[in-house]
Amino acid sequence: MHKTIYVYSVVSSLIGTLVFILVRYLLAKNFDLATTLAVAAFLLIGNFLSYKFLMKRKKITNK
Repeated sequence: MHKTIYVYSVVSSLIGTLVFILVRYLLAKNFDLATTLAVAAFLLIGNFLSYKFLMKRKKITNK
């Protein structure tokens, strides 16, 4: 169960990041790839850190 939640978290983070890059590419008048990739990297790092924090918290509350 824990591994399934992790896989869903990773897949949803990657899909969300790809959608963010696509929307920014389609809507921005002056598209800057470096800035977009930097923001996408921060989004992914934030998602992974929040997932890890929630799993640690869940383990603490389940004891």
